[in-house]
Amino acid sequence: MAEKKQESFIVTDRRLFTSEGELRKEVSEEEVSSAPPSPPPAKEPAAMPKQTAATDEPPMSPAPSASEQQEQADAYRKSSKDLEARVERSGHSAEELEMTFERFMD
Repeated sequence: MAEKKQESFIVTDRRLFTSEGELRKEVSEEEVSSAPPSPPPAKEPAAMPKQTAATDEPPMSPAPSASEQQEQADAYRKSSKDLEARVERSGHSAEELEMTFERFMD
């Protein structure tokens, strides 16, 4: 039978700062200089432009009006009724297929 070789490894803490935010004593100057620079402090919200060059996201569209919300709610209810009607025509009850906590736990 093959003999098992004992493998060992060393864990090295490569964090630059302690939990208090102080520079660790074990970190050499070379490691500090090669570390990525920390981001600049955040500017005040009033000074920041609405859309920065770093993000290519378009501005948010306005919220739907009350009439649009009502149309969406009506369309949702109609589609729910249509689905329940299809289930009923297939010979099942919509309540049979309803997901409840008790069914989930079974």
